[in-house]
Amino acid sequence: MTSRRAFRILAPMLAATLAACGGSAPALPVQQKVGPVAGEAAIDKPFVGFQQSSLTISRLETPVAPPVTPGSMPSPTTIGSDSPEVVGIQADGSLVAHRNGRATIRALQGGGTLAVEVLASTGLHAEPPSLRTGPGTHALPVLRSGDATVPAGSVSWFSSAPDVAMVEDGRIRAGPSRGTATLTAVYGDERVRVPIVVGDQGPRAR
Repeated sequence: MTSRRAFRILAPMLAATLAACGGSAPALPVQQKVGPVAGEAAIDKPFVGFQQSSLTISRLETPVAPPVTPGSMPSPTTIGSDSPEVVGIQADGSLVAHRNGRATIRALQGGGTLAVEVLASTGLHAEPPSLRTGPGTHALPVLRSGDATVPAGSVSWFSSAPDVAMVEDGRIRAGPSRGTATLTAVYGDERVRVPIVVGDQGPRAR
């Protein structure tokens, strides 16, 4: 107890002596922060980027993963739909089309947008419904779903007789064989068959 009392008495005298001699008093220990301080923690704001500017959905009530960049975290809190009655956003960030129409999906951080068009099959049909043509390359029939024209890039084509007629690079390649083939267009859950006769007679498809 005596030594502690003596130190308390001598410490101020020692500090005063050092200051008078141009020295400095020993620095007091600095208390370190433990954990985040209220109001200083950074707020996590996940960023979402889109890999393309547009998307066509051909099925209703079926989850579709949005085309986002690696590392993006799509969810109802990071992306929003301006027409949720057309395209809604599920808890896992997937898109669900409820009816035909258009909607814009916007990233809430970063400002990127994705234009979504819903063209679900509602009575898929081809115009014209059949073709008669000669060998060569010809335009594909126009496919319609209800009153809407189906984008050519959203359709898969198959041929029952590729040596007679098949779809190649977005056009019909007829020949070299003559005869009849059936071209089948598949869009979403529906398909339509287009008979095609390849010969030297009859009107040619344009």
